[in-house]
Amino acid sequence: MMINNGKCLCSYLLKVILVLLLTGILFYCAGPVLAGTSSMPTYILQWGSSGSTDGKFAAPQGVAVNMNDGNVYVADYGNNRIQKFDSNGGFLGKWAPSGSDNFTQPRSLAVDSSNNVYVADTGNHRIQKRDSNGGFLTRWGHNGGDGTSGSDNGSFNAPSGICVAPDGSVYVADQLNDRIQKFNSSGSFVTSWGGHTGTLEDGKFDHPYDVAVDPSGNNIYVSDYQNHRIQKFTSAGVYQAKWDTGLNWNPVGISVDSSNYVYVSFSGTINEVGKYDSTGNLIGLIEGLAGFNRPEDVAVGRSPTLYISERGNNLINKFTLTPSAPTLVSPADNATVRGQSGTFTWAAVWGSPTGYWLRVSSTNMNTDYYYGDVGAVTSKSVTTLPGNGSTLYWNVMAYNSYGFGPQSAWRSFTNTTKRTMCDYNGDGISEIGTYQAGAWYLDYNGNGIWNGTGAGGDKLYTFGNSTMKPVTGDWNSDNKTEIGAFLNGTWYIDYNGNGVWNGTGGGDKLYTFGNASMKPVSGDWNSDNKTEIGAYLNGTWYLDYNGNGVWNGTGAGGDKLYTFGNSSMKPVTGNWNGDGKTEIGAFYNGTWYLDYNGNGVWNGTAGGDRQYSFGNSTMKPVSGDWNADGITEIGAFLNGTWYLDYNGNGAWNGNGTGPTNDRQRTFGNSSMIPVGGAAY
Repeated sequence: MMINNGKCLCSYLLKVILVLLLTGILFYCAGPVLAGTSSMPTYILQWGSSGSTDGKFAAPQGVAVNMNDGNVYVADYGNNRIQKFDSNGGFLGKWAPSGSDNFTQPRSLAVDSSNNVYVADTGNHRIQKRDSNGGFLTRWGHNGGDGTSGSDNGSFNAPSGICVAPDGSVYVADQLNDRIQKFNSSGSFVTSWGGHTGTLEDGKFDHPYDVAVDPSGNNIYVSDYQNHRIQKFTSAGVYQAKWDTGLNWNPVGISVDSSNYVYVSFSGTINEVGKYDSTGNLIGLIEGLAGFNRPEDVAVGRSPTLYISERGNNLINKFTLTPSAPTLVSPADNATVRGQSGTFTWAAVWGSPTGYWLRVSSTNMNTDYYYGDVGAVTSKSVTTLPGNGSTLYWNVMAYNSYGFGPQSAWRSFTNTTKRTMCDYNGDGISEIGTYQAGAWYLDYNGNGIWNGTGAGGDKLYTFGNSTMKPVTGDWNSDNKTEIGAFLNGTWYIDYNGNGVWNGTGGGDKLYTFGNASMKPVSGDWNSDNKTEIGAYLNGTWYLDYNGNGVWNGTGAGGDKLYTFGNSSMKPVTGNWNGDGKTEIGAFYNGTWYLDYNGNGVWNGTAGGDRQYSFGNSTMKPVSGDWNADGITEIGAFLNGTWYLDYNGNGAWNGNGTGPTNDRQRTFGNSSMIPVGGAAY
């Protein structure tokens, strides 16, 4: 069977020795060799079953597609009828005429660009032409197509294959006459070629089963059934080439797609459908839902798609030539992605797609944070996310030479700011911890209690000593907080994150920034999703804005100098406004002055900054994202008790478990320093 631009196609095969298990005896037979990887059709659906009622079949053979509307026609061989379906197998009608224009064992069909349907009425040794609804138009064959066989020009003996070229020419595989005949669209004979000599002579046939034409209309392909080969001719019947399909690989149906790939079905001892390039190299074997049982015909449809009739199971199988929709892996639906960087991962689709197209977008698809081709990979890191607490959506499409496949389902995620403060386990929530004389006690499991290391799930590190001040930050941009120590302007940074000082040669970092009279501060000053260092002295902030670990001065030097606070205040830091960048602040006797507008100057509450009362003169300030909302909240520490502003309103509302309550924890003691958000 054929479609106007798709059933007759160019193909070729190589040989290989395959091991086959037949009737319990292991023997070797020649068969096709895989030539490379190209996109293979992907199974979509199937329809049909054994029977004679609408939508059922008795050994279906030919299948053809109307490229104008996508409707599918099936030659229902054993029921002596043609059935019409929509592209997904919905029954539309049947043609089972009686009398002189009946069908007897129809084997093949083709549809032209004017929606006319040509039927190889095999048992009646003729071709019938009908409109798209089955209305009779004309017929031809021996004695005008009276149902008798013949061997003269225009007559047939069991015609089994038919296709229509783009110019309207009709080619018929005249099986028992061992020839191909060419006609115009009205059935007038044009030419024929072939014949049978009993040898494998080029251009001769032994039961040619089907015929196909490529999209150009210049190349004709014939499945030479008994000779186990495909032959290629010009549109005038001049022999061009051949390729063997191998012993027991008897080719039946044949079709060509828009990219000149050739599809051949093998039915009988071997039950396979192969995809070949235009020189006969086997690209691969098509995988059905559960293998094939006597696949008969192959037809290329719209979108593009591929239909395969399965005679042994009375089924029509539909495949897509474009890749299937990818399955998304991570981030999971409704997950949280922190900061401006996120990695998106999906499962590879079957069929070797050329590549994938990733889209990361805003809720209304008004803003795309990534929209483009990522190539033949299944993971992509995106560094352009807003990191502002918004809900974003992402999906993926695979593509190949035929075009894009269906897109995956959309997934949503919350894109909060990156945690650069005290998120030791990378869960997006700040954990508490204490420091004493170089020993770090970190609430790694996040339950607010010291449970010990090992089975307890917390972490104890030795990093620094009694003369050093603790510092924390996401130094290496791994979305987890690492530790460090500061002494007289020297920073010892646990860059490799193992909780041990390994030296600069061992993967850690050593910086000189500040001096003995300064307090260390740290934060993501430049919104690069990595923590930078800084120093504070009497209300002056020296920030390593360019991130090179050295004070280069302001202006051309690229660093920042702010005046915020005074000598009696303690410096505090946090992402107060949720913009993904660390802002500064100052604490004095329980009063918090926060640079909410991020300009490095105290503008008062009327000027866009924030002032809170939380804690008192005996308490130490702490800060962190306690509730995972992407905004830093404040807190206070006294003798091992933590008072955390969990609800984020800047006031102590009492301990509880609800969203409007705050949280109180006991972790550490009076001799320990709380780590996170403030310098001591």
